[in-house]
Amino acid sequence: MRMVIAGNSKSDCDDLRRSALTAGLECAPQDCVNVTALSDRLRRGDVDMALLPVGMDVSATLTAAHGATAAGVPFFPICNSDDEPLLPSLFQAGAHGYLRRATFAGDLKNAIAELQDTAPATQWGHVIAVVGPQNGSGVTTIATNLAFAAAMRRQGTVALAQAASGPGDVATQLGLMPARGIQELANGWMRLTSQNLQQFLMFYPQGPSILANNQMEGLIQWTATGLRHLLGVLRSRFSTVVLDLGSATDEARREALRMADVIHIALRLDAPSIEAARTYLTAMVNRGVPRDRIGAIVNRHGQKGAWSWPRARAVLGVPVVEWIPDDPERANGALNARKPVVLFAPQAPIAASFHRLAARAIVRRVA
Repeated sequence: MRMVIAGNSKSDCDDLRRSALTAGLECAPQDCVNVTALSDRLRRGDVDMALLPVGMDVSATLTAAHGATAAGVPFFPICNSDDEPLLPSLFQAGAHGYLRRATFAGDLKNAIAELQDTAPATQWGHVIAVVGPQNGSGVTTIATNLAFAAAMRRQGTVALAQAASGPGDVATQLGLMPARGIQELANGWMRLTSQNLQQFLMFYPQGPSILANNQMEGLIQWTATGLRHLLGVLRSRFSTVVLDLGSATDEARREALRMADVIHIALRLDAPSIEAARTYLTAMVNRGVPRDRIGAIVNRHGQKGAWSWPRARAVLGVPVVEWIPDDPERANGALNARKPVVLFAPQAPIAASFHRLAARAIVRRVA
């Protein structure tokens, strides 16, 4: 079993790490992190339990606790006594129990035995972010059809989440009405767990679980910490998460891009779209998004007068991962039927392009 320790001092973390190694646990030096860095460590996976020494910074401790719960990692606060004032809040945040410093070795042994009897290893979902350099790039259509195609292969394991800043059209395109708004979720992200996430999800026959806002909500104000927490919860519950980020470039959406395993940038092969994509790509990379995670999806491919791909790639410097054929008849028919193209015209070339995208996503996840 691998343990991660989140503390406020190096000496305390080192002492706890030695105890963990004595108990037969794996705990590398890099598994000892500051309390504010716990969520970042947990999202990299390969963690079976976390220790959270209760410190002076109550806010940071509670944020770390919610992050561990969102990630599906059992965590145990370490306190000086049974009457630690913060314990009720930590149990409310999802603590599996607590360890006392005076009897730490025995308490740790009991916690390990409990987890070995009851807890499965943590599994992390694969996040695929779809973005566009400008409105009208086809981000929502691509994200929706990719998610549905993936769900047809792995029913019950795929989520489609809309995290664009503006009014969403995933629900509108599919004829769904969210029972609870995304802004409510963004405002109360610290209370979100994999259990109460269910209250915000919608379901479509043969499709993924859907988290989407509606046209009445206006701009959705996510913080970077809140959106990171949401992705942690989604990754702990679903094996594949398709994220519709629209064309927003604020810090919250950039944080989501940094967390994504794969980034698809939707574009058309015309000069304004290529120039906007180049500017968008440069901004992403300069903000810490690895270029090797980014691939282009050419939308409405086959239109007369478009740029050639070699010419576009010379400007962009990223590979193309899929060509979406220009098929207005089936695309508009699907919109009018409130269905994704992969269900409306399953044998059409445009549907086949989304199935190829999904097949690569599933293969990468299994690998």
